[in-house]
Amino acid sequence: MTQLRISPNDTGLSAHPKLGPDIVDQWKARAFQQRPGGTTPCCGYEEEVNNWGGSSILFGERIGPVRAIRAAWGADSSTNNIKTEVFYRDVISFQDNLRVHVIPPFDGIYQQWDYNAGKITTYYNPVQSKGVPIDGKTDEAVGNSYLHLAQDRVEVQDGDHHVVVPLAGGDPNSCSFGGQDGICNDVDFPDPTFSGPAGTLNWEEHAGPYGSVVTRYSVRQHTAGDAYSLLAVPYYRDDSCFDDGTGSDPGPHLRGRSIDRGAARADHNETWQGDASTYLDPATGTYKPRVCWKPSDGDPSLDPAGARKYWQGDIGTSGLHLDVPLVLIARPFA
Repeated sequence: MTQLRISPNDTGLSAHPKLGPDIVDQWKARAFQQRPGGTTPCCGYEEEVNNWGGSSILFGERIGPVRAIRAAWGADSSTNNIKTEVFYRDVISFQDNLRVHVIPPFDGIYQQWDYNAGKITTYYNPVQSKGVPIDGKTDEAVGNSYLHLAQDRVEVQDGDHHVVVPLAGGDPNSCSFGGQDGICNDVDFPDPTFSGPAGTLNWEEHAGPYGSVVTRYSVRQHTAGDAYSLLAVPYYRDDSCFDDGTGSDPGPHLRGRSIDRGAARADHNETWQGDASTYLDPATGTYKPRVCWKPSDGDPSLDPAGARKYWQGDIGTSGLHLDVPLVLIARPFA
């Protein structure tokens, strides 16, 4: 799903609806890594467009006077996964029967909503009852980290960072440990001061001038097969410098399955001029490094330089993280 528009006067189902602007970049999903360019001991980077969507099929649709139902079957190696979407007048219910093999460390599975810059302005949950601004700046004190565990060094970096900027002190592409793949990857764990002491799956609200979305996640059934490792915890990242590999807001991600560095390529194989990490400044006629969006920039689609001026950042992005506990990390190196 790449668009969600809210009617300010409840005319959304009428013949001539009044709808606000699109508030979401898109629904996103990840396996093993949050962004391209990292390294894990197992499986690399998988995302919702090329990996999951590219291997799934429409299972069926049914539309009636009360709701519309759509189901898809398959998601890459989770061949018997079934995702069902139920659309009511004011509610969308997403149901996923996660039928998948053992999830190796590190890091787990993510599913999340990424919002459009400037369209949603405040985030709430039971701990953040007064709300925090959605401004492309990290709000969590801990949890959003980059881990480098390899032959050359062990390093953890917290706080804002950019995917195309190497960590100080070493080559980010050097990621081996005793002849095996090491871990050079962004990792995310709940901040207890932000999401609650237990990292529980609470309600959350994204609010702005064009409407609000209230979300609640729940795990209905555990089986013996998933008890071995998975924990369901909340996921939140508001970082306009964090390019997670898909999407078009604040700026477009140009190189599918890769970081935005090198010759710019659109998904439909169109070749664009310049490096994917640059944009053409119309004021000077020269290419400049892309920048991280901030609220004072306004609507990125209206910028004279175009949306490509901005990195494809995460704006108020939240969802569910099926996490593999840290006790399993040592296994590949035992």
